[in-house]
Amino acid sequence: RDDDMEYDAYYERANLELKPTVNYPKIEGNREVAGSLEYITKELCPPGKPARLMLWSGNCRPSEDAILSAERFGATHLNGGNTILSRRFPGLAAVAPKLTWWDDIMQVYAPNQNEFYYTDGWEGEFHGGFAQVIDTFEMTGTPRRLKPVNVYYHFYSVEHGDALAALRHIYDWCAQQPLHVMWASEYGAIVRDSFNTTLLRSVEEPETWLVQNAGQLRTLRMPVAAGLPDLARCEGVSGWNTEGGLVYIHTTGVPEVKLTMSSNPEIPPHLRSSTGALRWQGGSAREVSFSTHELAAQVVLAGFTPGATWITRIGADLLPLTAAPDGTIRLDVPARTEVLVSPSALNLSRK
Repeated sequence: RDDDMEYDAYYERANLELKPTVNYPKIEGNREVAGSLEYITKELCPPGKPARLMLWSGNCRPSEDAILSAERFGATHLNGGNTILSRRFPGLAAVAPKLTWWDDIMQVYAPNQNEFYYTDGWEGEFHGGFAQVIDTFEMTGTPRRLKPVNVYYHFYSVEHGDALAALRHIYDWCAQQPLHVMWASEYGAIVRDSFNTTLLRSVEEPETWLVQNAGQLRTLRMPVAAGLPDLARCEGVSGWNTEGGLVYIHTTGVPEVKLTMSSNPEIPPHLRSSTGALRWQGGSAREVSFSTHELAAQVVLAGFTPGATWITRIGADLLPLTAAPDGTIRLDVPARTEVLVSPSALNLSRK
């Protein structure tokens, strides 16, 4: 951006000098952003899988025109912010917001930062430096969840053996966590939708809320003191999970959710957690039905009578599953697969 003077004293030019034969004497923003996305989509991406994400480089302070260029192309954009909360950088001042503004244009920040910040500008220490991002993941997850987990690094992280060892250590940690996987482009859309979400509380029923958004933000958070969702009176709610004194409420992605909380609701079968996105068709005492998207998922359903056996159809396969002592049923579901859970095989055969 021409008006960004942060590093002006460090460089003689606003950009790298290109060879005269390139015939590109001055950087043109739309060509760099939309032009790059278009070239990657047409020349490098498989059919039907366009480039959907623009990652800002350098100091990650794009101009308004650059942001609009990405959005006109239909791409999400991401990067910037300096979340490096860790034992080395303790305190909430080391947690950046989810987004910032350039005039009236929104920029979505990356959730957490890359190895450059943890290694003093790639000067070292390489293993003990970036490995501290695990501190960031843990400290922004408890005692209250502030940021998601994202492993963000450059190709030069394999330049040193100890830097590569740090990456392996970080990925090993991630593999042991009950994470919900999503694309970075999805995260960007969620941040936008969270900013634009409207909450309306009923005057006649203070325990009832209307939540309006574009359906990208599909998790709501309430204190446990508010109770649990009364699914019989809710619309667009698939279930919930509790963690750290908070209730994380899952919605189905509809643009208007009716949420009614209760201190003692009836609890039918519902979604507790999933490692991947789901299309939720419904849950009741008679059946639960959903399908996975393009990623496989480990799904935990709750609200069953402990010890009860339910017949489950995963794709074309039928199998009986018995609810655990805590009333849960756990499923490993392949990508793009429909699932139907019913107390009777007869109900499944009628579908």
